[in-house]
Parts: sequence; structure tokens; C-alpha cells
Amino acid sequence: MPPLDELLQGGLPVGQLVELYGPAGSGKTQLLMTIAVRVLADEGRVFWFDTERTLHPDRFKSLCERWSPHASFETMLSRMAIKECDDLLDLARGVEALQALPICGGHCLIVIDSVAAAARCSEDVIHSRLEAGGSNARGSEATVLAERQGLLNRVAVALRGAAWLQRAAVIVSNHVTADFGSDQNDAFKPALGLTWAHAVNAQLMITRTESPLERQIVLTKSSEQYVPSHSVRISSVS
Repeated sequence: MPPLDELLQGGLPVGQLVELYGPAGSGKTQLLMTIAVRVLADEGRVFWFDTERTLHPDRFKSLCERWSPHASFETMLSRMAIKECDDLLDLARGVEALQALPICGGHCLIVIDSVAAAARCSEDVIHSRLEAGGSNARGSEATVLAERQGLLNRVAVALRGAAWLQRAAVIVSNHVTADFGSDQNDAFKPALGLTWAHAVNAQLMITRTESPLERQIVLTKSSEQYVPSHSVRISSVS
């Protein structure tokens, strides 16, 4: 996508992790689908990990027909692997499995939508296990956070390994949480904390605009360069 290519100075970087975050309804999944379709239209391969069951076939098919009207939808879909995951352990194992696959060659994209949903599910699983074992609330919370962080680290390591072996670009969506350290009342930041934020190479924030047909994307972090004011607008129906 030209606007995104401009923002990242050449498109999604191969071998690196890019995080896309924004409020609910801001268009994260729509943007991820559009990026995936562009890769498929260029005869690339896509590995999509769906933790929220938001990859709707009809929406995806319409995007394929828009970007590659002369290509068969079935042919494009044959170059895409979709795995539904529930928690971080399931997600980590799925990404680790990519390292055992033959090298794709050509363009390759790994998508996770979203890592925050998998983290939330893992927290519920860990809480349930600890409650069944009779852990106290304070100790339980510390254990949950520690185990969640360990699983997030495993996912990040697996993504880096798969991205390097497959020569793939990686983009992961994330939820947001209130930023109480900001002077703005409605400020937010990516969920999952600083350790996860340090694992990603670039962060893109997507928000609604005054136009229902547009979204604004801001580059808020980049390992290549830091450009806090650099932003682009894209069509919400791309």
C-alpha cells in the first residue's frame, strides 16, 4: 500500500516485527486483510493467525476481487494458511511450526490478529489453574503476569525465528489501554506492557478521523528512525 510504504520507507521490513495498535473499531483487521491481499496478489504467501475469529471470508473475498480482479480467489487463497488460536501457548506453537516449513521464496507475510486477545485468554487459563490449586489472590496475580510474560517472550522469539528463516515480514495487531501518564484525558497506548513493546521493531497507531471513509496511521516507534509526527491517511474501505 503506497501510504504505508511511504510511512515505513519501503513497506513492511523483512525479518522484523511491526505492531499495529488502535481502539476497537479503528480498522485494524481491515488494514491487515488489505496488506495480506496485496501480498497474495503479488503471488506471495501469507500465514494468518486468527485469535479473535475476525477473518470473515466474505470481506476477504471482496478485497481479493478488488485488488486482483483477474485472479481466481481460490488460487489466491491456496497461498494463504489460516490457523485459529486461542491462547499464547497455542499461538507460540503455531508460529514455531513455521520454522519447520520449506522456505517460501518470494514475498512472505506473517499476521497475528491479535496478540492481546491470546494474552487475555492465557490469563484466564492461568487464573483458573491457580484458583483450582488454592493460590491466594496476591500471589496468583504475580504468577499470572510472570507466566503471561514468559509466553509473550516465547511468541516474540518464535516470530523472529520464523521471520528470519522464511524471509518474511511480520505484522501483529494489539489492543490499547489508557495512558495515565499522559496529559490528555483520552490518551492510550499499546496493551501488554513495556517488555512486549521492546520486542517489536516498529509501532503503528491507527485511529478514526473526522471522515468515516478515512483512517489515520501514525508511526510511533521505529528501530530505523524515530519520526513521532510522521503520519498518513488511508481509505477505510481499502
